[in-house]
Parts: sequence; C-alpha cells; structure tokens
Amino acid sequence: MVIGDGRKMSLPKAILLKSHEDYWLQAGYVLCLQFDSGWICLRITGRESAPMKPFNLARRVASLGNLTAWNAIQDALGNYYLSPYDSPYINQIFWGASPPLCRIYWQYASRTDRGSLLSTARLITGDIGYIDGKKSPLEGPFSPETEMWTVWQTFPTFNVYNPLSQTMYNILMSFDIMRYTYKVITDKNEIKARLLGEKARHMHTVGGIDPSPVVEPKWLRDLNVGDDKTDLWKWTKMGMEDGVWE
Repeated sequence: MVIGDGRKMSLPKAILLKSHEDYWLQAGYVLCLQFDSGWICLRITGRESAPMKPFNLARRVASLGNLTAWNAIQDALGNYYLSPYDSPYINQIFWGASPPLCRIYWQYASRTDRGSLLSTARLITGDIGYIDGKKSPLEGPFSPETEMWTVWQTFPTFNVYNPLSQTMYNILMSFDIMRYTYKVITDKNEIKARLLGEKARHMHTVGGIDPSPVVEPKWLRDLNVGDDKTDLWKWTKMGMEDGVWE
C-alpha cells in the first residue's frame, strides 16, 4: 500500500488474507464432498446463516495441560450444534478461538485424530496439528484451514492445549455456520465434468485424508445412485483414484 508521501506501508497480515466468507456457496453452485467410500456431488439450492458464539470450550486449563475429555460442542440436552438436525441440510463451518495462544486440536469423526504428520497419532500437548487463536481469532478473520463440512449424524470434537507457564482461563470458540439445502447430482457425465474440473465446483474432503475421510452415514450412502443405478460411491472412487470412468 502506498501512502501520501510515496512511501510503502506494510499491512497487517490478517488484512491480506482472503475472508472465509468468500468461500460461502450460492444457490446453483456445485459442491463435491469426498467421504470414505468416494465422492458425492450436490447442487446447492438455498442457504441460511447460523453463527454461534461464544462457546465456552473450557473455563480453565492448567499450565501445559489440556482437557480430559473431547468436547463435541453440544447443548444442555446433548444436541450437536455443528451437525445438521436433519438430512435435508448440510453445514459449512469456519471457526476461531481465544485466547490467542490457546492451541485447538480436533477429531473428525469422533476418536479420529486429524493433523498428524507421523504414522503415530499426533499428541494434544505438542507442536503439531493445531490451530491457535492467533491464526484464527475468535472474532475473525477465520483461517480457511478451519473449514469443515458436516451432514446429519456427523460432527467434529475439539480439545485445547495450554502452552503457557500459567493457567489459561475462559477458552472460547466461535463458529460461523452456513446451512444449505441441496439436490444430489446423479448424471454421470455431469459428475465427471465437475470432479475433473471441467466445470466449476467446490471440492472438500470431509475430515481429512489421514487416516481416511469420514465414513458417510447410511442415509447419505443410499442417495448416491446414478440415473442408470450405478453405485456412484464406487464409480467416483475408481475414477478419481485410478482414472477409470466406466
């Protein structure tokens, strides 16, 4: 940025980052989600914003400590805030945290650690596989790396590590959630064109690749059937992994 006298001024890093809101989808956009069995392609038909903040992840965490149990972000009745309450909806989620030095770890699906670099699962007391409140602040801008997609019956869980030499208080999280309605695409030519990038689409691996993507719930598995009765899970997996589109 050039100021009045011609000198260049460096902008704070956060100003230069692309807003997570730029990743929201509009009606008519195509979303391709990778689950354990393959891919499913969805046409977005509508959307509604449903932000949630703040969520108190922990009131206090001792120095060099973490939570004894993973937090599934639930209400007092045990309902999961981050999972759609019914199958017609899917959620796109970005999140932030506070204090700035709190280190947030996540599992998705439950008991499946994400962010490991080695063959052994990453720890929740170290320097690998976390996002802290500096990278994705409570009030934003949220890091694009926090992007998550959930469908009915799937949800992530969270933990926090305090790297400081004193107790950390009031660990908060905020979640910017966009709920969508959708229609499953069943035309194989259309699906292939989207997955190969011949037509515009937004692609996302649900959970992550290591050890594997989230296993799709049965109700969703039953929807992914082609116009010719092809099992689109197997068909898309063979096409994307082996380049075979039969």
